[in-house]
Amino acid sequence: MAATGVHATVAVHAATVPREGGAGPHSLGLSVATDTLPGTAATRYAVPAAAPVVVRYTLVNDSEAGILNLRITDPDVPDAAISCAGGTALLPPLASRTCTATVPAADGSRVRTVHASGTLAWFGTETTASAATGYVGYQASLNVQELVAGGSTDPSKPDSLTVGAPVPISYQITNTGDVPLDALTLHSTLNGTGGCPTSAQTLAPGAHVVCTLAPHAATGLHVDTVVASATPQLTVLSGNGGLAAAPPVQASDQGAYIGVAPASAVPVTGADHGNRPAGVSHGGSASAAAGGTGHGSGGAGGSSGGDGGIGAGGGSSSAPQQTGPGLALKGRVPEARAGAGFPLLLRHARHSLPWLMLVFLVVLVPVIVRLARGNSSAGR
Repeated sequence: MAATGVHATVAVHAATVPREGGAGPHSLGLSVATDTLPGTAATRYAVPAAAPVVVRYTLVNDSEAGILNLRITDPDVPDAAISCAGGTALLPPLASRTCTATVPAADGSRVRTVHASGTLAWFGTETTASAATGYVGYQASLNVQELVAGGSTDPSKPDSLTVGAPVPISYQITNTGDVPLDALTLHSTLNGTGGCPTSAQTLAPGAHVVCTLAPHAATGLHVDTVVASATPQLTVLSGNGGLAAAPPVQASDQGAYIGVAPASAVPVTGADHGNRPAGVSHGGSASAAAGGTGHGSGGAGGSSGGDGGIGAGGGSSSAPQQTGPGLALKGRVPEARAGAGFPLLLRHARHSLPWLMLVFLVVLVPVIVRLARGNSSAGR
């Protein structure tokens, strides 16, 4: 009997003792992996800022009681981004569940502690778990600025440069990220890659390098597009756990100039009378007066020549020599008098002949007729 009683006591005790893990506050287990690397192993590599990061949360129920109302709290991940296959209402006894979240990587060290919690069924007590995870995000960026003759880089406002003169073009490349950049390259549509040795440069965050070229200006509008690139010397972790070299970064800018001929070689066009350079004039009938000789032939109307120069073109002209500063005469120049006295009278009479004939017919003819009639009557 005694043996039987002992056996019964042991059997009752075994029935009331929970299995390993029990129904205590540590019944819930949690492990976290970032891009498939467990714990903080991902911090040995780098993740580009804004690149997708996949976080996997594994929940384990070590008790014989179900866990209700599961919740995961991750400082870097919003609750709404976490999705659990099978839901969060109940995690059955001795079962496990995986939850995932995909978020854009943030810059800098993202090592943190993740918490999980739930309520034990039957007992109503809370159970919790925690685990560390993280990664290191980086921001790689580059800036290039082009200056043409120290002026604006806006192609709509190009600088005017004399054809054949050197064009001082400067390219300033700046590391605007937070990691060192190597393997710098620069390509210009005007200058190619020559004359700007940048490949040996390593740029620390915030540092810059300047390259200056001086090609000769050509005629017309020239727009230069420059592209700079560099590569961080990092091993990058991808969302599926793969490793690769960091991708390069690029930046671009534009500049422009207009090549114009020297001022002395620019021809004068148009009819800007009185405003031409010395020694140049053209037009129809010209009168050029100023320490030189005016000549030409062409239509009437006349136009004035330039200062101190030669009036040339169509039309007849009269150009008396003068001394002193030249004057551009406008309108018709009065002709020199051809003579005086009787020759001048004849010239005026020529224009008055029609009027004299009219006076003769109207006045003198009737007088002559009356006189003739008077003489005839006296003879009778």
